[in-house]
Amino acid sequence: MNNKKLALVLVALVAVFLIGRLISGKGERNFDSNLVSVDTASVDKISMTGSHGTVILTRHGNGWNLSDGAGKEVPAVKNMAQGVLSNLLTIQSQRIITSSPDKWPDYEVTDTSGTHVVASHGGKTLADRIIGRFAFNQATRSGTSYIRKSGQDDVHAIDGFLSMNFSRDFDSFRDKSLATLTPADVKNLKLESRNDMRSVSIDKNAEGKWISDGMTLDSATVANYLSGLRFLNGTTFDDHFTPQGKDPVYTLDVSTNTQLEPLQITCFGGDGASPFVFHSSHNPDAYFASDSSQLYQTVIRSFLEMLPHDQ
Repeated sequence: MNNKKLALVLVALVAVFLIGRLISGKGERNFDSNLVSVDTASVDKISMTGSHGTVILTRHGNGWNLSDGAGKEVPAVKNMAQGVLSNLLTIQSQRIITSSPDKWPDYEVTDTSGTHVVASHGGKTLADRIIGRFAFNQATRSGTSYIRKSGQDDVHAIDGFLSMNFSRDFDSFRDKSLATLTPADVKNLKLESRNDMRSVSIDKNAEGKWISDGMTLDSATVANYLSGLRFLNGTTFDDHFTPQGKDPVYTLDVSTNTQLEPLQITCFGGDGASPFVFHSSHNPDAYFASDSSQLYQTVIRSFLEMLPHDQ
């Protein structure tokens, strides 16, 4: 075969290759997989509005404040706010599901469905996204979330639980802790009761035994009680309660070897459906409602059950 025939064969092969590429690539187009490209440090506000209501995180010094857009504002748990920011800035699209607005309702990414997330700095919008529904594949044990850039038609599929991360309600971002302590550091417990006007102390002596009114208590029972206070969280916030003009029904002071001031937990009589409301010096911005089987059982009743029966 001469050189001319070889050249013709080569040209034909190249043509076939290019045609094949065009056919296989028909209907495909390139897209930017990184759906959010902003500097983490520049974001000072994140607004999330959806079926859970409105949650607004605003940078405040080294922390974040939380508001509901209707006047309620409290400190936010810092790592929760940072987690939202981190999740927002690492969104990577796997593929475009549809570019038809008629299909938006199927993925809950219309302007009135899903969760509308806006990140901004100084009032200037840096990212504006609508995060839609979450789909879980039972067979592969994997999840897919759907997202659309506000003002654009493309609906992107995102691997993972993105939708669930942004559909949390207001209280999910609040500090629910009532006490945090190291049981081994505790040296004294004192409970004051307004009902019977008495004060009861439990002290750890030099031998490590727990003593109340000259009587030795069961060390395992005291250890179990302190374990309940180690990471004590409330469940239901009571934002309508006000302590003005009200005396606590019980006041618990927990003194340790490492803190100058004791941890103080107060128990008030409730105003609403719950008979008790708890507050602590550890988290002074929060009040928690409790019935007789929740915080009341852990903090008050369990303390009284440690005491000798004649006290």
